Amino acid sequence: MMDLTATITAKSDQLNADDLLGGPMTITVEGISANPGDDQQPISITYGDPNKVYKPCKSMRKMMIAAWGKDGNAFVGRRMTLFRDPTVSWGGVEVGGLRISHMSHIDAAVTQVIAASKQKKKAVTVLPLVEAAPVVFTIEQIIEHIGADAVNAYLIQTTWLSEGQTAADLNEQQQSAITANPDGFASAVNATKEAK
Repeated sequence: MMDLTATITAKSDQLNADDLLGGPMTITVEGISANPGDDQQPISITYGDPNKVYKPCKSMRKMMIAAWGKDGNAFVGRRMTLFRDPTVSWGGVEVGGLRISHMSHIDAAVTQVIAASKQKKKAVTVLPLVEAAPVVFTIEQIIEHIGADAVNAYLIQTTWLSEGQTAADLNEQQQSAITANPDGFASAVNATKEAK
């Protein structure tokens, strides 16, 4: 599949609704700062994209305060899922806008009444963001997946093991280093196999 969504993103220094035509996006708040003199978008949230910030509209700022409290500094490290709501209007025309669907650090749904237009209000609900626990592999599973001979040869080459030893002889710290990054370990072993 050739994903064309990157070819239609708006040229801007902020995340826009059209950036999410391809689907929702979960972000982690890395920082929050004030935008002095900008009454419409008075805060910027950095989230990992070096070229764009998220500037929540007033309705979503209300939702964030209702869910997380008024201390913006406490938002750092928290996560939220943003989506493109095609019903958001501007100047009486539905142009789409960014909305929050899920937030971390809440135990139950949070509902707020927000302005749908100058004349209408509507209830919007944000759900708790439930993230799957990371899959943790044992050293035995990693060795079985890669192959014992390849793993042992790699570990001897890196001097973690001496000739005649096997992965079963690894100390706890070495095992933890491997299980913390099984993909990186597998790549290193495979690169060594390919170099031979």
